[in-house]
Amino acid sequence: MCHSARVTSTTWARAWERSALGPGGFWLREEPARHFRTTVGPVLRDAMLALLADVDLRLGSPSIIDVIDIGAGDGALLRSMESALQGTRLCGRVRWTGVDVRPRPQDLPAAIDWHVRDATAHLPDTVTGLVMAHEWLDEVPVDVIERDARGVDRVVLVDDFGGQALGPEVADDQRAWLAAWWPLADVGERAEIGLARDRAWSRLCAGVAAGTIIAVDYGHVRSERRLTLRAYRDGELLDAIPDGLRNLTAHVAIDSCAAASPPRATVTVTRQADALAPLAGALPDPAAVSAGDYAAALSYVMECRYVRAAKGLGGHYWLRADVG
Repeated sequence: MCHSARVTSTTWARAWERSALGPGGFWLREEPARHFRTTVGPVLRDAMLALLADVDLRLGSPSIIDVIDIGAGDGALLRSMESALQGTRLCGRVRWTGVDVRPRPQDLPAAIDWHVRDATAHLPDTVTGLVMAHEWLDEVPVDVIERDARGVDRVVLVDDFGGQALGPEVADDQRAWLAAWWPLADVGERAEIGLARDRAWSRLCAGVAAGTIIAVDYGHVRSERRLTLRAYRDGELLDAIPDGLRNLTAHVAIDSCAAASPPRATVTVTRQADALAPLAGALPDPAAVSAGDYAAALSYVMECRYVRAAKGLGGHYWLRADVG
């Protein structure tokens, strides 16, 4: 039940945004790798390189092909992809771009451009190539809704200490979203409303003239909806409090985002375990390779197993939209 002596009239979405990006906000001062491990690594790099090659072939090998990482963090994925393509014909045609609220990493290769801005801003509609949003949509703030004792769905308000209370009745667009994607039935039942994620995904897709947009994230579909708003710091799971001292996150309503894709897009949704299956590979014969090569192959196979684990990162959803 909602209760607090220090309640403000701030929605969860506004409090979350302030906590993450306001003065002294979490993501303006913290390093992502310090707080959680993601899928970013050699296996994801190879998957994105394979996808880039597919996009390049589909588009007829344009003279310039964009590779844009939304919510690029420390630039690790772009850095790894650019390094792996060094010396290839494709690398000479790629325009690498990282987009994040954080400043450009100091050691980022000069070949990678960097834009400091809120990643929900529009991309120019001239993008041709691959747009990646890896564990980004779950960072887009959401509102929380609760059904009150009279059966009315209301916006939950929260203060800086995590105290909560029921606020105004939901707006018409929120009511429509709930009916379609997360209908509430019982008093006290809650939903995390995904309108902001739908709009962010739609904007990403709208910014691409031709190519592929891919979002990889924690998610759920209507048949498995549950409350997922939580926080992390230093790898530890904490209560969700919008105090700027922890990373707030919530699973993405993947089916809702997929439905928000533009009509011109061909949309597919895949689990990460399946998406990465072609990279699973097998260990070489130890007698046929050097000890160093065998160790590298073993590390890659173990990484692949880790990121494909059904009860772990393998449960991530891959939301893909092909346009043009």
